[in-house]
Amino acid sequence: MLPQTIKNSTTYYASIANNPELSLSLANAYKFFNKKKDECLKKHDTINAINHLRQLAIIQNELGDYLGCETNIVHALKLLNQLKETEITNESKVGLYNQIGRLNLILLKYETSLDYFKKGLKIAKHPRHINILQNNMALVYIKQLNFELAEKILAEIYEKSKTQVGAEQTTARALDNLGNVQAKLGRPVALDNLKKALKMRLEIKDNYGLYSSYSHLKEFYSDKKDVNKAVFYANQAYDVAKTVNSISYIEDALSNIISLSSDPNVLKYKQLKDSITNARQIADNKYALIKYDYLKKENEAKVDGTDYENH
Repeated sequence: MLPQTIKNSTTYYASIANNPELSLSLANAYKFFNKKKDECLKKHDTINAINHLRQLAIIQNELGDYLGCETNIVHALKLLNQLKETEITNESKVGLYNQIGRLNLILLKYETSLDYFKKGLKIAKHPRHINILQNNMALVYIKQLNFELAEKILAEIYEKSKTQVGAEQTTARALDNLGNVQAKLGRPVALDNLKKALKMRLEIKDNYGLYSSYSHLKEFYSDKKDVNKAVFYANQAYDVAKTVNSISYIEDALSNIISLSSDPNVLKYKQLKDSITNARQIADNKYALIKYDYLKKENEAKVDGTDYENH
């Protein structure tokens, strides 16, 4: 059991919200931040109320409550608009635009997602925040198979971050994502960039970043039909996944190792499982979007005093 003082701390529950293991832990974190939010609103402590609303939105996003997530983000933005602009309120607004952009990315609403990332960029002042927003825009373009534009943005992030103090992690992430996109485009420089990013991550001991690097290198060599090197990097990724003790990483790493098997039955099983998983993911995302749109219209109808189901 954890000491009561730790279990009641904001830091403890923020860690759960941002690195969840179990939905029960998220539920406990949600109760904590919801209570703290209400307390802050009663005391007119608006800044901390906004921070708690942001944590609530993170938890709801993780649990698939996308309407609730958006509702809390919008609430936080409304509270921000009542405050005088400062460095703190600016950072909060940028973070909220980034959150709602990521939410729309999950809901497959790519153009809306890009709109919010662009809104964040218009007011962002800190280089780290700008890099995050631009990186997320690149992820949208990758989803849209617009690899050329993603390549351009990631190259810009990489060049800028090289001159920024304390941005080693950002630089490595940009270079790794850049190399991965370049591999899809058949650029000769792709492998060099992937290996440079790996070297940087080893130097700064970025384990989560290392998993991404090893996975991208496995993918690169797998596409080149170099099975031995693909297996090597797949195993490296698996070792890192065990080190960070992430269930989702371990599952992904084992799936990558299985995909390199020479047993035709194993490969057929892997392809079938991936096909089912992808189909379920697409269906889940579409269902989430339908549910989100329905609930949003239903709430709007209640505000207007109409019965949505009868229209």
